[in-house]
Amino acid sequence: MSPRGGADGGLRPPAPAAPADGRARYLRQVVGQLYPGRDGPSREYLVLPHPRRPRLLAPAASRRSVATAVRRYALPRSRSTALLRQLAATALLSGGHRLLPYRLRVRLPGSIEEHLREVLGGPLHVSIYIGPDRANRKPVLHLMHPLGETAGFAKVGTSALTRSLVRAEAAALVTLTRAGLRR
Repeated sequence: MSPRGGADGGLRPPAPAAPADGRARYLRQVVGQLYPGRDGPSREYLVLPHPRRPRLLAPAASRRSVATAVRRYALPRSRSTALLRQLAATALLSGGHRLLPYRLRVRLPGSIEEHLREVLGGPLHVSIYIGPDRANRKPVLHLMHPLGETAGFAKVGTSALTRSLVRAEAAALVTLTRAGLRR
């Protein structure tokens, strides 16, 4: 991965001068699982904040989706973090996303994004949150309509453990839905 994704547009390992954290390695693994295609239409993602410390992949083609993804990324730990995040989202909404250099191109055929579009019946933009290194780590996908409104969230099991955890979370949500709770 390099600024503008390099000549082949693919994911490249970080330069050896500065060691990558576990998220960079995990990002390569997850992208390979979620976007396994080698041919066909593609989508470009912004890698935020940096390829050596990725936290978020946001669709580069939509300023509204990028701004929404940044605004909704995790809970801010302080008021100053919340303010900085809001300022960043505003800058991205104003077209600043075109200035961000670190990009990743993925192929859509056979991807999770293509599958979710079919299941949900319409166009979607997807951002991907890359969490900290833990045994139960799973990518969280933020699903957005083309104008940047949130359509939903999805967790994806990428190992036997995380697939079982996702199935258990889904079963818990079904149970809650049937419970008739009002709040």
